[in-house]
Amino acid sequence: EDASVTPAELAASRIDYSAFLTTLDRRRRRIAEILSAGETTQRAAKRFRVCPARISQFRRELQAAWNRFVGDA
Repeated sequence: EDASVTPAELAASRIDYSAFLTTLDRRRRRIAEILSAGETTQRAAKRFRVCPARISQFRRELQAAWNRFVGDA
């Protein structure tokens, strides 16, 4: 969210994000929610009992999945 986004764009992105989360399995969805809430890589790794490198890798996978979902190249 920032000042350059219109209310309509913000609403659409929230709907898209909610729909996107349903494409993920439960564990991945929970990790995505935690990361999108601003949790650090270190804390997310500790919480989900994986190494920080796996969380970083997951962030990249999540970004690629989001790009495919919204149709970005």
